[in-house]
Amino acid sequence: QSGMRTLAEYQISSKTGFVLEQPCCQLPPAWQAYDRLASAIVPILSQPDTDKASADLHLAVADLVVPSDHALMDMATAWSLETRCRLHLCLTCITASYLWHRGESRAPNRLPAQLARPLLRVAESLGLKPTVGHATLALANCALPDSAWSGRPEHLRLLCQPGPSSAFRAFVLVTCAFELDFARATPLLLRGAEARRPDEAADLLDRLADCLAGLTARFDDFGRLLDPDEFYRDVRPYLSGHEGLVFEGCSCEATPLRLSGGSAAQSTILQSIDALLGIRHESAFLAEMVDYMHPAHRQLLKDLAAETRLPQLVAASAPESRLRAAHGRAVAALADFRKRHIGLVSRYIVAPASRVRTEFASLAERGTGGQPLIQFLKEVRDEGALPPPLSDPGVDGSGDGVCMLK
Repeated sequence: QSGMRTLAEYQISSKTGFVLEQPCCQLPPAWQAYDRLASAIVPILSQPDTDKASADLHLAVADLVVPSDHALMDMATAWSLETRCRLHLCLTCITASYLWHRGESRAPNRLPAQLARPLLRVAESLGLKPTVGHATLALANCALPDSAWSGRPEHLRLLCQPGPSSAFRAFVLVTCAFELDFARATPLLLRGAEARRPDEAADLLDRLADCLAGLTARFDDFGRLLDPDEFYRDVRPYLSGHEGLVFEGCSCEATPLRLSGGSAAQSTILQSIDALLGIRHESAFLAEMVDYMHPAHRQLLKDLAAETRLPQLVAASAPESRLRAAHGRAVAALADFRKRHIGLVSRYIVAPASRVRTEFASLAERGTGGQPLIQFLKEVRDEGALPPPLSDPGVDGSGDGVCMLK
């Protein structure tokens, strides 16, 4: 299919953006053991006796019944998207708790069939990875009161979390708030890619810059609701990836899977703006994180990159034109957002790493997705700080209007 599709075809809600508008809150009766265990993570792992907590969690997992092939097929083919996202959310929260509750050095490298078989099957049916990530931890994990977004993260209801810390609520809900704030800009992506007139493109870019300024202000909620040391010690470890996890009882059991952890780079927001503006990054990590998005959101990025003509319009406009000014504003707003994100990483990861003792030494200087933190974020920020194009469309010489930044 050529051209941009509809919001619905990209699995985007006009009210909630990339977030599921009506997330599933309970699995079908035969599967509710996963609901119950996901809800029990906090009380189990909050016990003061850590050995007993670990034993109780392992026992609870062992008591789960491995779903039959027929049940797995029915789930994958008959359930709604929302219900399958709920199962993926429950299973990845349970799995993260199972893997990481005793620290990095004592983490198992095998996932029992009670978790492995349904997790791998539901992930395959959704086109997602079988690991905790933004696609369900943020996008399928927040219920809006009366389906109305008040702008206050604390008014959202968290459905599930890995690990016992109450700090998870603030972290996930503020993350979800960014996505909900961006909902009003999602139509701009489609219209921007299809814009063919300079005045129309300028108007859309001005509105996109305003939205980015609002997103940048949203960072204040992290400081208001989430303590840096609690995040670093109690939340971040449960978002870790795995270098080689064996999925017992699955066809891939002989081949351990390398999985990245949860990462802000798995959000479609910034990568969609980059695609619209014709900004292409050299980062292999960013390209890898696209594979952790919902397939419909991956398709959006692909279509935006193929269809946008904004770089050509800007390149063809006069230096003092309104379009050049709007483009510069949008690029500056994007750079401001990324600069603020670097500050957040410094406050919530780099600074606590020097003072907070954890059982996850490998995360001191690297992201949960495995990337070197500050260096990576600065490179992405600098690649996105484009000057206005000065000559022909196709700044990199390829003729497709995409700026290739080294």
